[in-house]
Amino acid sequence: MVVVLVVSCPAFAPTHTAALGAAVPPPDRAQLAGIPTSCAGTGSESGCPIPLAHASTVVPLAGADVWTNVTASQRFVPPTLRGASLVYDPVDNYLLLFGGCSTAACPAPAQTWKYAGGTWTSFSPSSAQPPARAYGNLVFDSRDGYVLLFGGWAGPGHYLNDTWGFSAGAWTNLTNVTSAPPARWAASLAYDHLDGYAVLFGGCGSTQCPRNDTWRFQQGSWKNITLPAGANPAARAGASMSWDDNDGYAVLFGGANATGALFNDTWQFVHAKWTLSVLTSTTSPPARMGASFTYYGIDNAAYLYGGNGTGGTINDIWKFAVDHWTNQSAALNALPGPRMTAAGLESTLSWTTTGVKQRLGFFVVVGGTNAGCLTCSRGGYNDTWVFEPVLGTTATVIPSVVEIREPATFSSVTAGGTAPYGYSWQLGDGSTSASASPSHQYLGVAVYTANLTATDAAGVSARSSTTVMVLSGPVVSTRIDPRFTDIGRTVDFNATTTGGTAPLTTRWDFGDGQSFTGGQTTHQFSAEDTYLGNVSVTDAVLGEGVVTFAITVNATVEIAATVPTSAAIIGTNASFAVTPTLGTPPYTADWTFGDGSQAYTLQAVHPYSTTGTFNASLKVSDAVGAERWDNFTVQVVAAPVTHPTGTFLSEWLPWIVLSLVVAAAALGVFVYYRRRRRRRTNVPIAAAAVGEMSWNQDGDEPHSSDSRSSRRARGRR
Repeated sequence: MVVVLVVSCPAFAPTHTAALGAAVPPPDRAQLAGIPTSCAGTGSESGCPIPLAHASTVVPLAGADVWTNVTASQRFVPPTLRGASLVYDPVDNYLLLFGGCSTAACPAPAQTWKYAGGTWTSFSPSSAQPPARAYGNLVFDSRDGYVLLFGGWAGPGHYLNDTWGFSAGAWTNLTNVTSAPPARWAASLAYDHLDGYAVLFGGCGSTQCPRNDTWRFQQGSWKNITLPAGANPAARAGASMSWDDNDGYAVLFGGANATGALFNDTWQFVHAKWTLSVLTSTTSPPARMGASFTYYGIDNAAYLYGGNGTGGTINDIWKFAVDHWTNQSAALNALPGPRMTAAGLESTLSWTTTGVKQRLGFFVVVGGTNAGCLTCSRGGYNDTWVFEPVLGTTATVIPSVVEIREPATFSSVTAGGTAPYGYSWQLGDGSTSASASPSHQYLGVAVYTANLTATDAAGVSARSSTTVMVLSGPVVSTRIDPRFTDIGRTVDFNATTTGGTAPLTTRWDFGDGQSFTGGQTTHQFSAEDTYLGNVSVTDAVLGEGVVTFAITVNATVEIAATVPTSAAIIGTNASFAVTPTLGTPPYTADWTFGDGSQAYTLQAVHPYSTTGTFNASLKVSDAVGAERWDNFTVQVVAAPVTHPTGTFLSEWLPWIVLSLVVAAAALGVFVYYRRRRRRRTNVPIAAAAVGEMSWNQDGDEPHSSDSRSSRRARGRR
């Protein structure tokens, strides 16, 4: 349950000694004419003293409803106000504050504030705000589904009777001047959930101060429902009224008459009829005006707080239920300071237009004044008080002893107050969280204190703390040999652990689906692959140290050897070579040639010194010791016998034959031309002897015997 109280100092109400009747000037005019603008020499806000009692820290009683001052947790708050109006808007789901007098002006400039999630926010509505005023009335109209504002005091001699609606962040002027009640301020307004309308009573107007007429507002229209004389409460202003849902009627208490006398009578309003309550209690609250009166749905009772009594402002709190008043002040060990005209809720209940009841879990009072008049500027408040069940929270952590990087899970048990709750964790190492149950890993060895602040929807906070001890966790080092291996080869695994809380458990995961528990072991892998494994060490407080590793497993080495395939000649180099594949490089070779000699390279040459058949062998090893063997034989023969002649003929015979062929060809050519020449010489001589022509052997034309050749022949002769 939360109650919010807003206190301000309006200009309307009488002091506990002032008169309201016609015999003296209307008290609002007389008091407003001389409102001081400062209280020189006090050094406090606006020059006016503020009692310290309202700022005390609340230490709630276990299981009780408590008052809590939430002002200190606010980043922004309304200014110092008196005579402001406050209502719960269930459609927009926040409290709405409007109007009032400040220490600098009465009324203060128009301003609209909302209170949601425990935070005040000043916002500019999406439409024009109502004119500035103080001591107006706000109530939620459950039938029409909006907030209703009526009347107020707008300055000396200026009274209001305008009607406004507020919904979805916007104000709407609903004024109907032909049927609205006469202008007034400090009236009493409540919503009659039984008959479904807002009911207005009394107040102070320009023509009559105070009044005792009764009006209803239903479906956008006002109607005067005043009963015949003598059936209504006496005329009064500053009375407190609230709908009592438990008893099914509106309750009116207190107020001041025209002479300034204060009332302490209790009235019921039901089915448009006023009835003086027949109380079952032997006592009732002392007479007062300007008190806050709220029906609190959590307790199914109405609570009356503060006001201006015969001795000045008071701060007692009374509970009304089933025609019975009970003084609750003694049950609370802290109360807001004495004040009057604080802004308070009429009810924490509302009904939607579909008939669904909604209940706010707290009520609030804001501001007010400790001065004994409505228009005085001195002694104003700008604090916000919440009334609700005790809020409590308990912080825990599991486990409470952890190791570095081991998660610690925090949780809280929060009850009371008004849900939902918000959480703020300070985890002790500079880390924060807004989660209800954060998990955190610490990086240093220490004892950390985690502080939790749980804040409810009304802005009330509760605190708790818990500690967690952080130890050094197990640190694991490994020796794994080898990291590159072949199928079926043995790998050695060795883990060494420092730190942690004994006893320790070491577990190997080899990455091939096999595991082992213990510090040292060996393992063989059956397939070619790169295996990702880890070794983890868990200690007694479940701290864990982990080291990961990778092992590459290769297939078994294969070899392809090249050796002499024909007989080797004694004394000459025989060539040997091997090409290894697979396995784990690098490779080594061991050649045994069968004659007592060896070589250790992948390629080798070897001259045999004797003839015969030799049984040779080869062994190839890879980096992890895997071996592959091969055996072979080498035939070694003697070198063939050679002769010098044979050697000469075999080397020069082709040249001799070629020379003879060339010589024979040259001789043939010589003989051929020699014979032709002889023919040319003999034939012409014979022809000349007989005087005949002959053909020239050198040409196709016939020649006479007197040819040049003949002449040459003759000359030679």
